[in-house]
Amino acid sequence: MEPVAFVAASAEEAVAQIRARLGPEAVVVNVRPLPAHGLARLWQKPMIEVLACGPETAPVPEAPLSEALAEFRQRLDQIEQHVKSPLGKTGPDAGALPEFDALVSELDTGGWRIGGVLQKTGLLPLHAQSVLDQVRLQHGETPPDSLAEEIKLARACLAGFWRPCAPSAGHALHVVIGPAGSGKTTCLCKWLTQAALVEGRLARVWRLDGATANMAECLTVYCEILHLPCERAWGDGQRQIAEDIGFIDLPGVDWRAADVLRDLAGQLRQFG
Repeated sequence: MEPVAFVAASAEEAVAQIRARLGPEAVVVNVRPLPAHGLARLWQKPMIEVLACGPETAPVPEAPLSEALAEFRQRLDQIEQHVKSPLGKTGPDAGALPEFDALVSELDTGGWRIGGVLQKTGLLPLHAQSVLDQVRLQHGETPPDSLAEEIKLARACLAGFWRPCAPSAGHALHVVIGPAGSGKTTCLCKWLTQAALVEGRLARVWRLDGATANMAECLTVYCEILHLPCERAWGDGQRQIAEDIGFIDLPGVDWRAADVLRDLAGQLRQFG
């Protein structure tokens, strides 16, 4: 279906027009501000143009949100139980290697099974061998009786490779940064949906300018749809927010420009 243009004075008015004409299943594909021309810009309120498309097929009646969330949580529980099930076996097959479809290269296992598990779950042979060598160095050449114990040793070894995260400052602010077009705002919207709808947390969003203007109008529209506040300015004393979680969206930066990165670092410091 071809997109339909809607001109409105605010995001709420645009959403009302879209729902009245295309229905609740309509999808917003683009939002852009419309500048006023001539002297009219002195007294006219800025307008926005929203492009939206209706559903290709007849909408299917949806279950209530509570039922959808209950089904979603049930599926998560099933996945979690499925993942944990190999470690929970206590019978004669407790030490058996789980079945995987992926092919693996030959490793110097010395009788250990965890190297094949790591490789079959996606680790490159070189890295799987490195983890296996480290585990054998710490535990000895003789592997434990159960695969669950091997997995436990490998997990402790892998944890030693991670760089420790900096301690939290005591608040729940998250700043999304990166090059232009890398999907920062999309990632923020998905995270915001998870926090607000699935986890039921109170959230607040700041859409701030940087070295360039932040033109992500769709983020403001998305927050209005979720009935969440979206601020355009950062005030003093806002490091400790009243909400459970906060998100700060900044425009993309060129990582190759040293002066731009210095400005970004200075801006980040004010957020704590």
